[in-house]
Parts: sequence; structure tokens; C-alpha cells
Amino acid sequence: MVLLDGHSVVALDGTGYVSSQTMHGASCVHRVHRNGAITSWHPMLGAALIHPDRREVMPRMPEPMVQHDGPDNNDGERHAAKRLVATWRQAHPHLTFLVTEDSRSSHAPPSETLQDHDRHAIRGGKEGDHALLFQPVEAAEQAGGVTS
Repeated sequence: MVLLDGHSVVALDGTGYVSSQTMHGASCVHRVHRNGAITSWHPMLGAALIHPDRREVMPRMPEPMVQHDGPDNNDGERHAAKRLVATWRQAHPHLTFLVTEDSRSSHAPPSETLQDHDRHAIRGGKEGDHALLFQPVEAAEQAGGVTS
């Protein structure tokens, strides 16, 4: 499923499954709510090869998000993405990937990881989260340089 300039497009996004406020395991990620309740769950970073002209997607092996450095330090999408990109680079050194991610991932560590492994990205962004990214767009809009 090659799409842009010989790149395969890979969509990444976090997802969760099996959550409980009554059962807690050592490999679970724990979320403490404002009321003090604890939810244990197993989040994953999902990945799939995609193509805009095809309805089918090709799911890849997910990367689990786990606890690191004790019970108070949960892993997240960014750290899971670092591991996933590094693993893919080793497994498929000849393939070029274009990674799509949501606004949650458009910060420095994943960008550096993608650059280190010669990968490219298309990222989503929200104006409230990334004001500096939106300033040139707003300036172009005011100058009449943006069309929809």
C-alpha cells in the first residue's frame, strides 16, 4: 500500500481495552480519579497501514503502554511510539513510512524519534494546544491567502 512518493502511510493512535475499578494487576496502567477511585486498564498504541483509495486497512502489531519506574509512572502514547518506530525501522529498513498521528503526538520527542529513524509524519494539531503553529495560518487567512 504505497501512497506518497513511495511512502507507505501508517496511522498511529492510542486505544484502551479491559478496564476495571475492582481488579488491578501488576502489568496494568493505573489512573487515579479526582474522587480517589483507581481504574486499572491496558492501553495500546494501535497502528495500521492505510490508503485513502481503499476501504481495507492492514493492522500491525500494537505497542503496549505499560508502567515504568514504579506504580506512579505510567507510560504514554509518545513513549510507545518511540519504541514502535524503532522496532519497525529494525524490522523493515528498506521501507519508507509516512506516519499520521493526532494532536496529542505533535510534540518534540516523537518528531525527534521519527527523524532519527528516517521517517516522515503528517500530524494533526489543535489551535489551543499549538498556538505557534496556527499563527502563520491566521496571518495567511487575514491576508486572503487561505482557501477552503
